[in-house]
Amino acid sequence: MGRPAKLYRLTEAADQVFPQASARIALDLLARLESMKGPEAVEKLLQARLRDLLKRYQEQLRGARSWAKKLKILAEIRESEGYLCDSEPAPTSEAKGGLRLVEHHCPLADLARQHPAVCKYELELFRRVLGEPGLRRVAHIGSGEHACVYELPKAAE
Repeated sequence: MGRPAKLYRLTEAADQVFPQASARIALDLLARLESMKGPEAVEKLLQARLRDLLKRYQEQLRGARSWAKKLKILAEIRESEGYLCDSEPAPTSEAKGGLRLVEHHCPLADLARQHPAVCKYELELFRRVLGEPGLRRVAHIGSGEHACVYELPKAAE
């Protein structure tokens, strides 16, 4: 009688099972930043994120020589970040025989809906980290597509 004989507490792994408010708070903070400092403040923040990701991605891609290897590593990086990502041959006529990166899920979709520049910087990140300015996005979750798809031009190969 009295106090329980055993005490239980949640581990960090269990935190993911319960609702989190961090995404909502991040969106609120960006909206507040934009209202206080203007849209250019959000752009500067996204540019800083681009620089940080570019440095980290380049480090992980160091040593990859072929386009297939680069895209495979990039897909693994994005997969670890929650994008449900893979690389595969490109079936479209312009890139026939080329390669593409497919993100089947976007953990930033809510953020991108309110701040479309997020997607602009993602494309820029991929172009710069791969060293291929001709990389293009041919499908976009933010436009109602089932995935974000990025294709390397056949000439890049």
